[in-house]
Amino acid sequence: MPIQFGMPTLIECPRLDQSLKLCTELQLDFVEINMNLPEYQLVNMDSNVINKMLAEAGKYLTIHLAENLNVCDFNPTVADAYQYTVLQTVEMAKQIHTSVINMHMVDGVYFTLPDKKIYLFRQYIDSVTTQNPSVPHSQRR
Repeated sequence: MPIQFGMPTLIECPRLDQSLKLCTELQLDFVEINMNLPEYQLVNMDSNVINKMLAEAGKYLTIHLAENLNVCDFNPTVADAYQYTVLQTVEMAKQIHTSVINMHMVDGVYFTLPDKKIYLFRQYIDSVTTQNPSVPHSQRR
């Protein structure tokens, strides 16, 4: 398979039709939709409409999950909500035939001491690594 080139969602053209038009003009292969934007919240996305637009443009999408998504949050209710969002995004990706989902893991909260920063995820690594994201916090021991 040859190398494919794409573009991120641009703030100057946040709507998918705008992005696909620019992608075509630039002779690129795909658009990475950015779920930080309101247009790309799951409640605002219709897979049928998206698939029609993609077919007409001859392009495909990749997904960039929201930057603040924290599936390892220490608050179980918050972590469950983020994990649910990821799982729902995977379902949407299947519906729009997207095989790439990009996610940046957050560094998390840190405490600043005179000589260093203590990142809570590093400090409590056992708590973070023993969480099973496929099991809601409410069902864990």
